[in-house]
Amino acid sequence: MAESGAVRIEELRGWQLCQIVCAPGAEEALAWVLQAAGAGALPRTGDAVSVRGGVKLYALAPRTWWCLAPREFPRAHLTRMLDPGVATVTELSAARVRIALDGPEARAVLENGIAVDLHPRAFPVGRAVFTGLDHVGVMLERVAQDRWELFVPTTWAASVREWLLDAALPVLYDSDSGGAHS
Repeated sequence: MAESGAVRIEELRGWQLCQIVCAPGAEEALAWVLQAAGAGALPRTGDAVSVRGGVKLYALAPRTWWCLAPREFPRAHLTRMLDPGVATVTELSAARVRIALDGPEARAVLENGIAVDLHPRAFPVGRAVFTGLDHVGVMLERVAQDRWELFVPTTWAASVREWLLDAALPVLYDSDSGGAHS
């Protein structure tokens, strides 16, 4: 974890992620199953919805959602409840790394490489979008005023971490003391 008073970068653990793709016309049936499983209501594209038990749904595209949940969430139960004619569930946990940027300079760090308007009026808390960071497709969510989370393909995680650290150098490095903030 890299940290200063202005920004903290850390990898988050203890979660699971799956993709849910709904069959055409089966959205109501999917919504019922998700609510019965404790995963909550279906959000609109671009929004993230937190629901009970720490489960969060992201609407990515028509009929396509990601479900982020604590490791202990019974995702297998959700999969068993879904008829294949309603939706399919694909495990993504091993395919993504989740990185958080926190602090008053987090937005400035991200603005160095993301071609999305991150101003609070354009990108409020709870907004999520697929975008690119250093030529890598990532999913970005604003989870609090000064906190952002990135879902990065596992194969590109080291490269993205390195890019974030390089972009954060101006706020991580203290030229008066000759070294990094502690």
